[in-house]
This record gives sequence, structure tokens and C-alpha cells, in this order.
Amino acid sequence: MAQDIPATADTPQPPRVSNVFTDLDLKKLSEPPPVEAVVVQSTQVTPRGLAELARFPALRSIELDHVPVSDAGIAALTKAGQINRLSLIATGLNSQQILSLTACENILELGLQEETIDSAALAAISRMKQLKSLSLNGSSIDDKGLDYFQALPNLTALSLAFTAVTSEGTVKLEKFDHVQVLSLAGTRIGKAALIHLARMPRLEVLHIQYTSIGPRCLEEIKQLKQVRILEVSNSFGIHALLELKQALPKTLVYNAGNHM
Repeated sequence: MAQDIPATADTPQPPRVSNVFTDLDLKKLSEPPPVEAVVVQSTQVTPRGLAELARFPALRSIELDHVPVSDAGIAALTKAGQINRLSLIATGLNSQQILSLTACENILELGLQEETIDSAALAAISRMKQLKSLSLNGSSIDDKGLDYFQALPNLTALSLAFTAVTSEGTVKLEKFDHVQVLSLAGTRIGKAALIHLARMPRLEVLHIQYTSIGPRCLEEIKQLKQVRILEVSNSFGIHALLELKQALPKTLVYNAGNHM
């Protein structure tokens, strides 16, 4: 279950072109008016078609969603040196292909969602020191894999939604004092995680919906005083949300049904 990469405060979202593309369609997009973002979903695009993206001078964002990508396709993407956002969702990447992406030195926002992420892939990601935002939603990452991200000094947004990360992993996340946006939605965290999340000094936006953290964890949630936007599960009724709002007056607390 993929979600968008969290936007950093200094990264405006550009206009997007989304469609089921063929190679010819991609070639036509290089013509005026200039395209800043392309989303390709559930279709067959050859490496030749992806190579057309390198010709888009204004292109800054590429998203491939359920589009099989070969080694040649990855090589074509790395030639689009002008892009700063790359999101790959269920493309079947392997660790060698992820290693090839490290050649994209201008990428600030990287999404590898619903992908198999092994230790070799994690080591490759850790080399991308410029990254500000990383989304691994629905990927195979677990608590052990979090060790690699301490090598990313500029990372301010991290999304681990619907992964195998547990409360034990938040012991490591506690040390990520530069992270401002964190999604742990749909993970295996529980009450024990809240102690460690409360120790992340720059954490401003936190998503913990679809976890075992519920109304019984109110006292622990009240310690998240540094958080300014907090999304919780639908198990929090209006009375629980009101209690949190009173304890955290500077925080927007919400779930799918209510905002406080």
C-alpha cells in the first residue's frame, strides 16, 4: 500500500502529467510546453522511452508506478540528471539497480515503495548523502535496516508506512535528531515506541494510524510535545482527541474522521 513521499517544507510540488504512456507519448512530452513532473502507471515503457525523459530540460520529478524497469531502463533514468524527485513503486528493482541510482546526485527525494530492499540496497541508499526525503512504504525493510540511514545527514522526511518496523526500531529512530516528518502508519509499533518518538527533538509531523497505538496510550502520546501534526487511528473517538488537544494545544491531532 503505497503513499506519497512526505513533502519537505522547502520542496514545492510541481505540476504533474499522469497517464498510461507509450514510448511515443514520452517523446511527445519533450515538446513545449515544458513538463516538470511525469507519472507513468501500470504500462510497458521501454528503456528507449525512459531515455526520452533525459531530454526534458524542465523535468524535476519522475514517478513509475507498477512499471517493470530493466537494467537498461535504470541506466536511462540516471541520465536524467536534472531530476530531484524519483519515486519507484513496485517496479521489481534489485539491489544492483538501486546501486546504479546513486549516480543520480541531484535526487533529493527518493521513493522505493513496495520494493524488495536487502542489505546491499540499503548500503547503496546510505551513499546518497544529499537525500532530504526517503519513502520505503510497503517495502521489505525491518528494524535492522534502519541502521543504514544514520549515514544520511540531510534526511528530514522518512516514511516507513506498512513495513515490518516495530517498537524496537524506534530505539534507533530516536537517534535521528534531524528527522522532522515521520510516517510509521501501518507498522508493528506499539505503546513502547512512544517513549522513543518523544525523544526526537525536531520531529514535527508524525503518522501512527493503523497501528496498535490506541486510546489506552493517551498518557504516552501526551509526551509528544514537540510534534505539531499528529495523525492517529480511527479508534480515537472525539473524547480522546479532545483530551489530546488539551494536553497538546499547539498540535493538530486528527484521524480520518476528526480534526482537533
